[in-house]
Amino acid sequence: MHPGTPLTMAPAAFRLIHYFCAYFLVNIKNRIKYMLYDCIVLSCN
Repeated sequence: MHPGTPLTMAPAAFRLIHYFCAYFLVNIKNRIKYMLYDCIVLSCN
């Protein structure tokens, strides 16, 4: 392995972490939205 390898690997790792975090946040937002929607529907009915 030559010293250049970690430098080329780092951006890919950061991008992967960024995508994972973004996906995770969107998942949580959708889950909260559906939970709130269920609460509103149940309380109105």
